Amino acid sequence: MPSIIPTSNKEKPLFPCFKKSFITCIAILSVVFFKTLYEKIRGNEIARLTDKGGMRFPRLSIFLSRFQIQFRSIRHEFLLKIGLVALIPLLFISVFNYQYYRQSSIDSTADIQSLINNNTATKIHLYIMAQQLYFIEFSKHSVPAITTEKDAFTLRDRMSIRQFVTGMHGSLGFFDALLICDENGRVLGSSSKDLGLVKTFTDFSPSAGFAFSKVGPVQYGDHTLNAQVAVMPLSKAAKRLYLVGVSTLSALTPFVEEERMRMQEKHLEKSIIMLVNTEDNQPIFTHTNETVIPEGIDWGTVDDQNRQIRNGALVWYADTDLISIGSQNYHLTTIVTKKDILYSATKMLQITLALVCITLTLIAGMVLLLSNQFTAPLQRIKERMKSIAAGDYRGRIQVCRQDELGQLSDSANQMTDDLESASNKIQQQMTEIKAAHKQSDQLLLNILPPSIADRLKGGEENIADKVDSASVLFSDIVGFTQFSSTMDAPALVKALNHLYSLFDDLLGEYPVEKIKSMGDGLMLVAGLPDPDPDHAVHMVNYAKAMGRVLQQFNEESQHHLQLRVGIHSGPVVAGVIGKRKFAYDLWGDTCPGRL
Repeated sequence: MPSIIPTSNKEKPLFPCFKKSFITCIAILSVVFFKTLYEKIRGNEIARLTDKGGMRFPRLSIFLSRFQIQFRSIRHEFLLKIGLVALIPLLFISVFNYQYYRQSSIDSTADIQSLINNNTATKIHLYIMAQQLYFIEFSKHSVPAITTEKDAFTLRDRMSIRQFVTGMHGSLGFFDALLICDENGRVLGSSSKDLGLVKTFTDFSPSAGFAFSKVGPVQYGDHTLNAQVAVMPLSKAAKRLYLVGVSTLSALTPFVEEERMRMQEKHLEKSIIMLVNTEDNQPIFTHTNETVIPEGIDWGTVDDQNRQIRNGALVWYADTDLISIGSQNYHLTTIVTKKDILYSATKMLQITLALVCITLTLIAGMVLLLSNQFTAPLQRIKERMKSIAAGDYRGRIQVCRQDELGQLSDSANQMTDDLESASNKIQQQMTEIKAAHKQSDQLLLNILPPSIADRLKGGEENIADKVDSASVLFSDIVGFTQFSSTMDAPALVKALNHLYSLFDDLLGEYPVEKIKSMGDGLMLVAGLPDPDPDHAVHMVNYAKAMGRVLQQFNEESQHHLQLRVGIHSGPVVAGVIGKRKFAYDLWGDTCPGRL
């Protein structure tokens, strides 16, 4: 069964959501502030428990870090956080505004319904008053056929009466039919073709003056209508005759339809306007394009405090106005659906959500623009760090700010200067180390053959090789003791160094290794450390070259030195001995101690 639910019609403030929205914004900002403060305190506490506490809480930071959102970009972080801070109040404002406009739509619709009812009732009252005046005025007209007293009316008289009644019906459109009856209910004339053959008006009741009955079933002849009957005596009739009007109130439908069209213009598409009999609570007529109409409602209980009608999931809002037509009262009732009422609120919600989207878009654009002010210096610092990592210390970050980002840029430039200075020192030290390393390698090569030196630098500790065939050369200067006694020490060393340097120069021309020098004697080997099948040939050629070099030395220095050379081929054992001073030496029968 449909039911009527009390509805408050209390006056609403202009902006009821402003205070709630302001409080909501303050609450949200407070939550964000205290959350940030809590995270800062919690971050310090985590550092104290994890870093200062050593390994006592190794999993604490891992556990707490799961609740922290990691962003790949500051822009994304700014966009999300500021977007959330802006979105939540905007959504609350949208919800509050929707509630406000919802109630406002209900109230404004109630005003529209009341205005429609008042306009319709006023038009109906004026129209009926005018029709009543016309009805009374026409009752005073004279009709030739009835101005003389007759016992019977001829067909011609009846035709004359019918023409008179039909002429009046053009001005009395409120009535579906106009009749002239005698006091016994006999019909003398009718404006309706359907009633032309009716002889008797059964439910006719004579009246001394104008009378307008209540609505009810009216029967004349074989016709029965649910209508109201107006009766007025004809003042100029010879007999007691009456002008009778029968109305089913169908003439009122244009006024109702006009007002319903006005309601549709206000987006109340499924509105319903009914004229309801107050006595049996049944509608006289209903105007609507809606298929579902509330039924079983006591329309007399609908007022400003009880407007909502519910039938299951369907909800309507009704407004009534009392209309009196003659002695009959009616409820002029306008009904609108909840969906139509909330049309404006829904539209406003859509507009609000659109404005929210536009606002969020503008906020996002502003956030991106503002974030560029933060990320641009950081991006320059990032690129500078990449250049530094690649070894480029030439560029510097241009500092245009005095805030923390400017201080960070200064620190990055200072770090670049320090790194460049440290890099230059390192390069200088590396150059010195390389030079020292090269010198040490050269000294090592002066002591050892290159392949043996490489093996020694490679970490090999016990270097010993045995070859089945190699050639060993021993040489010394004939009469060196007598020669040295005739010269002072510097001149002797200088002459001997010059001669042996010439011998060393020959080593680059022959595959021969110098093993050692012993006073005026030399020991060389061919076929070691790298095997050489022609070691004897190479050694003999080197000995001949030594002779030529000695002859050249004698010619330049005016000395008469002679060289004694011995060569022996056979198996040889070679190796490195010594810990602080290395020596590459040979052992075996192929290596006699002295020539």
